[in-house]
Amino acid sequence: MVRASIGLLCGAAGLICLVVGLRAVARKVRTHRALSTGLLAEGRVLQTYVVPGDQGRAGVRRAAVVFRSADGREFLLDDRSGRPRAVNDRVLVRYPQARPQHAVLDDVPRRVAGPAVVICCGTVFVAACLFAAVQTL
Repeated sequence: MVRASIGLLCGAAGLICLVVGLRAVARKVRTHRALSTGLLAEGRVLQTYVVPGDQGRAGVRRAAVVFRSADGREFLLDDRSGRPRAVNDRVLVRYPQARPQHAVLDDVPRRVAGPAVVICCGTVFVAACLFAAVQTL
């Protein structure tokens, strides 16, 4: 009975890992769509700042970028890429016409491998833990 409970708890942890991976992949897909089919706009860096790292790691650079959509509305974008930027730098921004709030900078990397690995590991972990839990019942 204890082994079944441990298996179910591990399965729940695997499900959490799976959900996190799926959300990351959805974000990457949204970024890829914006980069491939989005409208192009010029943005300007309003502010740069560093988010302190944890556990002895270095901080991460961030920048607040403002841009105007095709209909003239202003949007603020938080650049989390870690690339060095200076205040008043001009940057290219791509955004889906229907959702300018989902804008991305044009120079972000287009990788999907990391979240896909998290999904695969989470799926295997969930399956193994649930299999172990069922076997002990």
